[in-house]
Amino acid sequence: MKKSLTKLETASVTYFLLRACFMGISFKLILNTAKQNSYLSVGLGSILGFIPLFLYLFILRKKKEQNLHEYITRTFGKIIGTIIEIIFFCFTLFYLSYLYHEFTRFVQIEYLSKTPRLLIFFAFLIPLFYLVRKGINVIGRVSLILLYLSIIIIFITFSNLIFQINLSNLLPILKSSKEIFNSASLYIGFNILPLFFLTVLPYQKEEHHTKFIFWTYILGSIVLIMTAFLTIAILGFDLASTYTYPEFHLLKQVSVIGVLGHIESILAIQGIFDFFMILTIGFYFLTTFFHFKYTISLIFITFFITYFLFPNLDTSFILKGTYLIYFILPIILYLVSLLKKTNKKSS
Repeated sequence: MKKSLTKLETASVTYFLLRACFMGISFKLILNTAKQNSYLSVGLGSILGFIPLFLYLFILRKKKEQNLHEYITRTFGKIIGTIIEIIFFCFTLFYLSYLYHEFTRFVQIEYLSKTPRLLIFFAFLIPLFYLVRKGINVIGRVSLILLYLSIIIIFITFSNLIFQINLSNLLPILKSSKEIFNSASLYIGFNILPLFFLTVLPYQKEEHHTKFIFWTYILGSIVLIMTAFLTIAILGFDLASTYTYPEFHLLKQVSVIGVLGHIESILAIQGIFDFFMILTIGFYFLTTFFHFKYTISLIFITFFITYFLFPNLDTSFILKGTYLIYFILPIILYLVSLLKKTNKKSS
């Protein structure tokens, strides 16, 4: 049985990691900051996001057949490497707890308003646990299936909404460049930096995964730019800003076979796909730091405790943490690795 991802599975995981925090988290923050220029912020964030993307691709090529644990240990040594891995583990635990709170909140508000949050928590945690236990081969297949479903939903959505654009909703353009840059940093933190999880996944040796990651990044970015553009151009900033999930309410404008509305809950299921896959990859990421019989069970028990002990994690704390843990630390990791290799060659 294979224990690595194919090129298409790699592309599907990249797609979901890129999209996962957009609905209900980053886009709402971007909308409040950049207003009608939100789509420009997403575009700028996508361009600047090539910096961390290339960093992760460099790490993938640098570590080659090593897993991330071996790469960190070989670069920093056992003691410092262990400390860095503990930092990665602890913050990722908080990060997943934050995402899971946002996920269950979205499901409760838009789908199961009369269902207790605790029931929703267990309803999704059980399949998450099952999927992580099955390993990366099953995770890759599930991700690919969900990608095909998402593509169908996106095609239906965009083909309907493209004719409802009102360009006057986009005015004024570039009223404040500072707000666009600030909100672009929000997009990078929540939508680009989670791609760091790609560095821990196993890949087939003969496949050129970095090319698939690169092109999936571009296509996924275009989809998110278009989502932001359509939300502003159709709903307008004043209306969109009143919603907790403006992308969800945008879907109420979609009609299929002449039926207007009442299908937004079906179309918005792609948001559940996004959250579900980043949580799955995040939990898999945690399992790679330990290797004993009950690793997965203990990680889920630890997550369970974290979820209920920290129900109100601050968004700014998570954002700053993603920059520090998923960007600054990988930069240091890569530079130290490069320096050691240079010194080795010179000596």
